[in-house]
Amino acid sequence: QAEDGIRDVERSRGLGDVYKRQGIGDTPYVIDANNVDNYPLMYMYQEYLRGPSITNISWYPIEPLPTEKVTVTAYIYDPNGVDRVILAYLVNDVWNYVQMQLVGDKYQGTIPPQPSLTWVYFKIIANDTLGNIAESQIYSYRVADTIPPTIENVTWVPMAPKSYESVIVYVDAYDVSGVDTVILFYSDNPEQYWHSVIMTNSNNRYEGVIPPYPDFTQIWFYIFANDTIGNSATSDTFNYTVLDSTPPTFEDIWWTPEEPTPEDSVTVYASVEDPSSVSKVILLSLIHISEPTRPLY
Repeated sequence: QAEDGIRDVERSRGLGDVYKRQGIGDTPYVIDANNVDNYPLMYMYQEYLRGPSITNISWYPIEPLPTEKVTVTAYIYDPNGVDRVILAYLVNDVWNYVQMQLVGDKYQGTIPPQPSLTWVYFKIIANDTLGNIAESQIYSYRVADTIPPTIENVTWVPMAPKSYESVIVYVDAYDVSGVDTVILFYSDNPEQYWHSVIMTNSNNRYEGVIPPYPDFTQIWFYIFANDTIGNSATSDTFNYTVLDSTPPTFEDIWWTPEEPTPEDSVTVYASVEDPSSVSKVILLSLIHISEPTRPLY
């Protein structure tokens, strides 16, 4: 009777709903004439030992960018009332915890932005008003790759080619998501046009060939690379000049006197041209004195 009086006071104070949330009824249940349960359980006994139901877990965006947070939502139900819901997420072997909030009919929590290619693992932990706990399975996502390929160690052989020599360009290119294509662009007139050639790969060392060009031609070139995600990078622009491989040209040679006597010195003149300018001209002479012819008898 004392307990009945206390409950009557609690009902008058509006505390009946509290007991209902705890799964305790306030309408007596008559078993028989001698047995009346004044505070019957409202659900099957097993419901008082089971944690909340966690269903329809989703997150957005599915593959976030490094600048994007991820919102996790779930339906969570318990006949005894949901007390608290925690979003637990693992980054770099460290668990972090965020309390989820009820928004409409779903619970919602947010995972902050993470660096490119970071794997994030998460689960939801919920407990009801009776202290029963439930955990979801572990879900995961990977932060999108926004990092372009690395292009480095650009070299070419020969560094100063001659007009009959091709130039082989070498470059190292790699990417965590895999390199898709590496292209060599080159031109002798970069304001008008560019030629391109797909570079071949050998253990992340790529090579491409620039064909021979005439003497004194200046060649510009650069490297383009993209990865399998679509990120791309472009190297600096390099250049070289084709060396002069053409010898000087003798346009004219003359001497005076044209028919010297034994007593005359001979002066030799030459007209020599070269696009790189003539550095030195050397006169080579061979003096041959023939013996007198002897008569034949």
